[in-house]
Amino acid sequence: MRARFGYGFTLVELLVVIAIIGVLIALLLPAVQSARGAARRSQCANNQRQIGLAIHQYADVHRGRFPKILHDDGAVKEDSWIFSLAPFMESVDAVRLCPEDTGRLEKTDGRETSYAMNAYLRDPGDEFSGPLPPGVSLPEGLIGSLYDLPSTHATIMMFEATPRMETNYDHVESTEWFSELNLKYNAQQRRVWNAVSQEVAVERHTGGAANYLYADGHVQSISSSEIGQWCDEGFDFAKPPQ
Repeated sequence: MRARFGYGFTLVELLVVIAIIGVLIALLLPAVQSARGAARRSQCANNQRQIGLAIHQYADVHRGRFPKILHDDGAVKEDSWIFSLAPFMESVDAVRLCPEDTGRLEKTDGRETSYAMNAYLRDPGDEFSGPLPPGVSLPEGLIGSLYDLPSTHATIMMFEATPRMETNYDHVESTEWFSELNLKYNAQQRRVWNAVSQEVAVERHTGGAANYLYADGHVQSISSSEIGQWCDEGFDFAKPPQ
């Protein structure tokens, strides 16, 4: 009877195959992660576009006014600007959280959102219904109506908010970023950048960028390095162009 010989891999051959598989995984993993990051960034941008459309519809019903962003401490979630848009979208919960927001789980059950309105875009009547108190002045550049914006394509309407922002905040304090005090010490301490990056998630997405919703409805991805350059140059990018 003829003997049968079995042929298999040697230990060296197995180690070579395992090494090749490891190299392939190492090469493919960054590409997969990058693709997933791009998909999440795209979903976030789509959320913002839907919110932008709802803000326009809200403004059409309310004579051009933006959703109210100033509330007292006793406000409930229905008072939040994002929930005031409920009549103008299919589901607020489907769009109010960015998939890249590390604080989204804590925000799910509250009235929080991953996004924050630009404080320049508010009706002064939201803050003071009558005459201004003595010694109080409103920031220069406030615009309370979407219809009054001279350059909707160049006006940022909504930012991505950092998880560090207080949960009851509906807006970033953009009117304070380029304050006289911050600009005075900006060169030495980067005070403007520090103020911006505490409220805006400037590096939320792959590549160190964030999405910004403009008043004409388009969403633009801007790198943190460009935002940092604007801060250092004293360019108030949140202020509506006149």
